[in-house]
Amino acid sequence: MTITPRWMEEAHQARSRRHHLLVALLGAAVGQAPDKRAAHCVLRSRLDWDVHKQTLLLEGQFKRCYRMDVESFERLLRINRPALLRDEVQSTLRTGMGPITSENMLQMTISWLAGSNYHTTRGLAGISVSGIYGVMHDVMDAIIACPELRIRSPTESKEHMMETADDFTSISKYGILTGHIQNLNLRRPRSRRN
Repeated sequence: MTITPRWMEEAHQARSRRHHLLVALLGAAVGQAPDKRAAHCVLRSRLDWDVHKQTLLLEGQFKRCYRMDVESFERLLRINRPALLRDEVQSTLRTGMGPITSENMLQMTISWLAGSNYHTTRGLAGISVSGIYGVMHDVMDAIIACPELRIRSPTESKEHMMETADDFTSISKYGILTGHIQNLNLRRPRSRRN
């Protein structure tokens, strides 16, 4: 049995600690290295919807900003949330951060539809130029596809209304009018023959 001097044991332990510290630092550095796939993305901070909503409510400006009361916004969000959920893994791989929330998606679209400039809206929400267009299309598609938001006529059968909606789709340019125009009464302008 060999006896090691105390100073050698302490030196060995110090060297071992330095080695572990170096391994930990290298591991942290590798973890902090920018991912090449997300290197092209500009890092943006996303809007904290809860803080934004509370601020507007405290100021009494929610309805003025979004042209609807908070209860209507929350109902619209609740109805459309399943269609607006995004894949967390894909978003993290692509941008290095979590996915945009359903609240932010709806907030941007309603804000833009209420008359806000899309540059201001996207800047506030923390999304790219191309990203805001995709978000707005996704939200509007979700709203149009939502059965709870379809116009219903008490006198027409569901089959007839769907047939009418399909007819509008078939005659609309690029099939844009999809299901959201089901009953429409138009009056032809009178001619000015005297």
